[in-house]
Amino acid sequence: MAENKKKPVSPKVRVIAQVVALLTAEKVTAEIIKKVQELATTSLREGPAEVTLKNDKGEVKFIFCSYHKKWEPVTAEADIFDDEGNATGETEMVNLFGKAQTPSGFARSCKEGAKSMNTGARNLRTQKDEITKGWMAGEIPEADAKSALQELEATVVVHQEREDGLGYTEDEAKELI
Repeated sequence: MAENKKKPVSPKVRVIAQVVALLTAEKVTAEIIKKVQELATTSLREGPAEVTLKNDKGEVKFIFCSYHKKWEPVTAEADIFDDEGNATGETEMVNLFGKAQTPSGFARSCKEGAKSMNTGARNLRTQKDEITKGWMAGEIPEADAKSALQELEATVVVHQEREDGLGYTEDEAKELI
């Protein structure tokens, strides 16, 4: 016999519902109430069930990559290249996510995304270090150093798409399982 379990409501959603009720009672504009209600859908993912998709056997088949913001398969077919970088015409299955101490046993971002994220963070640290060293050595005035550091902090990080274009919406990934 199948049980009909209700999905638990997060504390954040309960609080927002109470705020909406209060705003409605106070006759706040519908536009503001709509903005507050949107906050309920912008919560962080709460657990492994929301970041993994499993097959009927309980095997994790897709993970929501926290870098690319898409559902990516745990394994995919990849071309094999020889020592000179030429395709051999053969393929093999490769793991796209590293192992991690998470409930699913896999990292939250794919290896390609993790590499891009780490490279970007390393480049940002290097630039900050160069500015700080220049300021400490007296080569850059303090005001210019602070301004340059603030510009770096305000830099918007652009997430690159996967080189192979892999990634799906949740519905597309569910269909592929």
